[in-house]
Amino acid sequence: MKSLPTLKHSKRYIAFSVKGAESEGRGEIKKAVFKTIMALLGECEASNANVHLISYTGGQGILVCNPEYVDKCIVALACMKKVNKVEVFVDVIGVFGMLEDAKEGARYG
Repeated sequence: MKSLPTLKHSKRYIAFSVKGAESEGRGEIKKAVFKTIMALLGECEASNANVHLISYTGGQGILVCNPEYVDKCIVALACMKKVNKVEVFVDVIGVFGMLEDAKEGARYG
């Protein structure tokens, strides 16, 4: 059964790049991102933010979240300092409304 269009949750896609841990895999980056989001937002806010790591390859990734929590997710990405004891710097490329735009932005960002 399809949901009515008004009942669907909209999404925002955050394209980001990680400097310093390009050799780290998707699993390590995912753990670090969610650990930072949980530390900053807490369990209830993180659950409401509905954050998922869509893709991560070659030091660039796409994170999807609830539009109301875009700013908080960007702050959480900026607070990420280490991945597997390796110092990292996270740069947000942009926020997009469609996945295709986020992929293109991550490619050229």
